[in-house]
Amino acid sequence: MLAVAGGGLGVLLALWGLAPLKALIPPDMSDGTALRLDGRVLVFTAVISLGSALVFGLFPALSLADQDLNSVLKEGGRGAASGARSNRARRLLVVSEIALAAVLLTGAGLLTRSFYRLSDVPVGFNPQNVLSAQLTLPQARYPDKNDRALFVRQVTERLSGSPGVSSAAVISRLPLDPGGSTRSVEVQGRTPPPSGDVNPDYLVVSPAYFRSLGIPLLEGRDFTERDDPNAPRVVIVNEATARHFWPGQDPLGRMIKVDEDWSQVVGVVGDVRQHSLAQQPPPSVYVPYAQDPWPFMSFVVRTKSDPVGAAPALETAIHSADKDVPLYKVRAVSDVVAQSLSARRWRMLLLSLFALTALTLSCLGIYGVTAYSVTQRTHEIGIRMTLGAQKRDVLRLVIAQGVKLALAGVGVGLLAALAVMRLATSLLYGVDVADPLTLAGVFVILVGVTLMACLVPALRATKVDPMAALRYE
Repeated sequence: MLAVAGGGLGVLLALWGLAPLKALIPPDMSDGTALRLDGRVLVFTAVISLGSALVFGLFPALSLADQDLNSVLKEGGRGAASGARSNRARRLLVVSEIALAAVLLTGAGLLTRSFYRLSDVPVGFNPQNVLSAQLTLPQARYPDKNDRALFVRQVTERLSGSPGVSSAAVISRLPLDPGGSTRSVEVQGRTPPPSGDVNPDYLVVSPAYFRSLGIPLLEGRDFTERDDPNAPRVVIVNEATARHFWPGQDPLGRMIKVDEDWSQVVGVVGDVRQHSLAQQPPPSVYVPYAQDPWPFMSFVVRTKSDPVGAAPALETAIHSADKDVPLYKVRAVSDVVAQSLSARRWRMLLLSLFALTALTLSCLGIYGVTAYSVTQRTHEIGIRMTLGAQKRDVLRLVIAQGVKLALAGVGVGLLAALAVMRLATSLLYGVDVADPLTLAGVFVILVGVTLMACLVPALRATKVDPMAALRYE
């Protein structure tokens, strides 16, 4: 009956929590509409509920049937059904609950600290007030590279003159977007290249891209419209590239061969977290769009206010050049940065939900065991109070039992958490598995919950009438 009631309540809670859970799932991770309760889920719930009833109901029944009558009478007195072995089993279950809660709380704490550490990582650009949109020029209508370059030039010039727009440009791949391209490089005067040398990211950008995205230009110059196919080939490198290929030297004016073309380094820009916030900025080589016009691109438009308000201007500028080219993934760049954290945020929230559930169960377990223990020890408590024990002594006696269970569970749980989380270090950023702040927080939470769970039974124990307790049972 208890198992059926608990399983039914669990199904009702699941129905109630389904909509909030769908809202928390990142759109790029799963189709939220696929998350639903169906026959398989209900059958699973029924099997788990009835299975737990059989296991946790049959086990104590069998243990009672196998007991020797004399030993039971000796260890349990008139309360034979709750002898020392039964008490040990109950305490073991509570310690297991606390240990599981400790593991989940530690994991949730480490993921939470990692998430906020990652949120504070400098991305290398300013995502505020920047609109982005992706576009692909049809190969059939734009087979010629000059036509692609002309299209981008017309759109960016028209956009830059729009009200509320500070600057506009394109890039072959927006930072923190999946995908990308690398190129093998050869540096003049650096032969032969080391074995397994790094291949920098290859990014094609139009003039004003660095200004539009707020990437600092550290040395040299930006690209201009004069960097066209007829001009000498030039590149701009980031700091990581300069450190790798020219450590302690000035990279300006150096010659670098990207694939088959030699280009001159005309500028150095700041590092950008191109792939993810958790990865260090990779070496990157930026090429003028006019010298290598790609058919697919991302527009970046810096605005003076809300970036989403510039979407109509961007669409108008593009359709004025070609009305049949569609835009997609029109969004603020700040949303791109936030979306790059969505998977970590989801894991953090999900594990925190599991940890909260385990913490609640352990709290109920401690309360149940402590309350039952107080009931079984009513006679003993009455004798203690008759012999002069004060209320604070009884309070200390009851709470000490719960604290001992908590300390045992926390100790086992933290050791298990350290072992488990070492297998999941790839999910952490900037936080060690044995993070002292997290471990201390888990310890304080579980001990605090234990004290609260023991408080009600302990206060009830202090109100025992000694004379009534001596007549108990």
